[in-house]
Amino acid sequence: MPYSYLFLLGLVPALVSSALVAVFPMLRKPLPALTLGLISSAAFFRREFPAAVLLTVIIWVAIQLIGRIPAKAPRARALRWKYSSALLITISAWFFLMDLFFPSRLSGRLFGITWIIYGHQMILFLRLTSLLWEFGIGRVSSVPGLAYFQWVFFPCTLESLVWRFSDFQKQYPVMSSAERPKLSSAWRSLGLLACFQIGGAVLLQNETDFFAPKPHVSLTESLYKAFLIGPWLFYGLNAGAANLLRTTGRLWQVELPEGYNKAYGRVNISEFWAHFNMTVTALVRDMVFYNRWGMKKMNPYFNVVVVFVLIGLWHKSDLHYLSWGLLNGLGFAVYLWWRSNPHLTGVSERLGIPQRVSRIVSATLTYVFVCSTDFMASKLALLAQS
Repeated sequence: MPYSYLFLLGLVPALVSSALVAVFPMLRKPLPALTLGLISSAAFFRREFPAAVLLTVIIWVAIQLIGRIPAKAPRARALRWKYSSALLITISAWFFLMDLFFPSRLSGRLFGITWIIYGHQMILFLRLTSLLWEFGIGRVSSVPGLAYFQWVFFPCTLESLVWRFSDFQKQYPVMSSAERPKLSSAWRSLGLLACFQIGGAVLLQNETDFFAPKPHVSLTESLYKAFLIGPWLFYGLNAGAANLLRTTGRLWQVELPEGYNKAYGRVNISEFWAHFNMTVTALVRDMVFYNRWGMKKMNPYFNVVVVFVLIGLWHKSDLHYLSWGLLNGLGFAVYLWWRSNPHLTGVSERLGIPQRVSRIVSATLTYVFVCSTDFMASKLALLAQS
């Protein structure tokens, strides 16, 4: 089955559950919503469902234990942050190392079915670590069990749109009401945009068979895929899925965060990443980029490289994604250095280049750089294997 079709299958639980709550608003009440979420999660994760439940329970138990430390005094708050950070680092190391040494997953058989007890569940991992971070810094003071499990297994955020627990708490009272959702014309427009984006991605894959493995690919075909087909196929699938999930989320009476917003065509790498996979970018920025790592002053050049390396390894712990993270991080660091030097910025104005022409050139260079990082990373990985 084509990759795009498998990707779209992951949206089915969200679509079905959202249709049910639209017809039966009482299903948004806490217990029915949790039940519906567990059923949707079982359909989404399938054989990896035990792994998802196990990790979810472990994190919740750990948070409850850390939460026994009173957070009124500064020393107690610092202790909470210390234990939360230690757990966050431990879970992250487990996630990356297990993917590196056990890429085929850990499993066990029960009732004649092979169940996964550890799986590389990217979105779930990032959401749970974001909660550890929010709990450690005091943004989230307590994590009630019912709300926690309903947040984790919320059908519209299983595949995309990292949804912070603090944002969930704000919308929880409205979400739990039995009122019928009020849908505007903007809701229909967002749904149509999602269908257009997903449909375009499916047509691209059917036309090019992009993800089909081929032993020998010419340089021309590689460049064609890396700079034209691949970026738009990936963007169409992910942006379409994000917009579709935001559409279904409104049936639950929640406003899910925006995931993608016309990333291609931005005039620099900073603007590109501010509009591409926006929830992941914002979360990793808050958790990692502003960290001082025990030093007196933050080093933005070092931190931005760390951010992109972690994002790369978050996808998969291999040479391809490590190279991708390094290339993007170094490129972003160069951009930060260039932007911090006034005598280097504003060159186009001093040369008398029209602003419109300057923006087109900048957007083209940004697009080429972004596509080049994945192309070069894949070539480096193949070179290392040969």
